Amino acid sequence: VPARPSREAPVVLVHGGAHAKWSFDQYARVLSEGGYGVHALDWFNHGDSRRLPEDQFLRRGIDDVAREELSYVEFDPGLAALSQASHDKLTKLQTALVERPGLKLDIAGYADMQADREGLRRHKFEQLVKAQKRKQLVKTGASAQTVDEVQIDPAEYESYLKRAYREAKFPKPRNVIGFTKDLPREEMEKLMLTNTQVTDEDLTQLATRRAQSAKDFITRDDKVSLERVFLLAPKVSDGGGDDKMKGARAVFTLK
Repeated sequence: VPARPSREAPVVLVHGGAHAKWSFDQYARVLSEGGYGVHALDWFNHGDSRRLPEDQFLRRGIDDVAREELSYVEFDPGLAALSQASHDKLTKLQTALVERPGLKLDIAGYADMQADREGLRRHKFEQLVKAQKRKQLVKTGASAQTVDEVQIDPAEYESYLKRAYREAKFPKPRNVIGFTKDLPREEMEKLMLTNTQVTDEDLTQLATRRAQSAKDFITRDDKVSLERVFLLAPKVSDGGGDDKMKGARAVFTLK
């Protein structure tokens, strides 16, 4: 990131054999202070990059690195919201499509069987708590937000957690006279999370939303027509196989 605002084109630093991006530490600092954005990469089989079989490694060039860098965006577990890093990647991809009107794009959304199941469970639980505050806002005449837009301060969290816990439809511990027992915050959270169900269909829908989020970004402002961007069938991955099939991603193929 440049140390001061600049319109200069960014500088990409590419190392030679037996080196890695660390060899540019001093130069990157000087360039940044001069107002340039600096990108230093590790070739495969160097520095922090993954190891490839020698026959594959020897055939690779910088075009391969650039294509792989823009071939997917990642998501936080259980979510379909785009991060700032994803915005940056998708802006570059959008620019490539604008400059090459003959290209089309396929997008496949992916969900991870383990990580996304737990992430989605946590997200559903948080929505139940936020829904309680939203009810309160509506009662007081405040403008209605979506549940995802609701923000809960730490000081009020436990109050809304208790309301969500009381409304939740699962067996709860009771006291000697049969009323629902008051529990510590951690126990209420644990019970609600344990009883929040995430189905395979939920994961499939999450993968679909991820692909749609990427498409919406790329086609925003009508810079790229909807007819050039296609959504493929969503995939739920178990984390095995090809690297780009792993995890919480939307994967792109230009054609």
